[in-house]
Amino acid sequence: MKKEIGSIFLTDPEFNIYFNNEKIKLLDLDNNIETIECDISNDKKVEIVKLESPKKTRTTQFHGVTWISGKKRIKNTAWKDILDGRIPKAKKYSFIVKADILKDELNDNNTDFKKNKKVETIVNTINKCIIESTHNILKDERSITKKQIATKHIKDIKQLSNLKKDYVGSFITKVQKKCPTIKEPDLEATTKIFIDMNKTKTGYDLLHRIAKLGPEELMI
Repeated sequence: MKKEIGSIFLTDPEFNIYFNNEKIKLLDLDNNIETIECDISNDKKVEIVKLESPKKTRTTQFHGVTWISGKKRIKNTAWKDILDGRIPKAKKYSFIVKADILKDELNDNNTDFKKNKKVETIVNTINKCIIESTHNILKDERSITKKQIATKHIKDIKQLSNLKKDYVGSFITKVQKKCPTIKEPDLEATTKIFIDMNKTKTGYDLLHRIAKLGPEELMI
């Protein structure tokens, strides 16, 4: 019970909770929390807290990224602005960014950060750390999807050399990481095209030659 209560209100650092006359230390709920250190330029680091929320609170309103500076909540970033919040595995988690590094970059009413190059660079770096963490969360799910797609096209894959078989596996993995919101039917269709290209050396070489052509050479 104590952990569930603490998890629900963790994203509000100004909120104090007592359970049976004992103050709940929200950032000490070890079973629910993982701390991530995000490397920023000039040897500076930002601490990000990844919280697995209780099943009863798994709503889109609870999840996403909360940015705090000191003991004040600055803003929330919805999953849809970083990653597809409809992905079931990702919806289990919230991220709290301890953004003291941007304490001098708050706007006049302390509800957001200023719009400038420094803020943009730091925020983008932090978002990349969060996305990388979600990749780890979704690793098992991606592995299952990858196996399902490979199984559906096993006959075509068997026609490839061992090296090209490895290419197919690497291709699926790269697409999943670069496009985390891609739907399985789209990933399967893209993989099928890649397999067909590899079935004929001519088709694969042709793609490389086309990629090297300049705009004027592609004009008919």
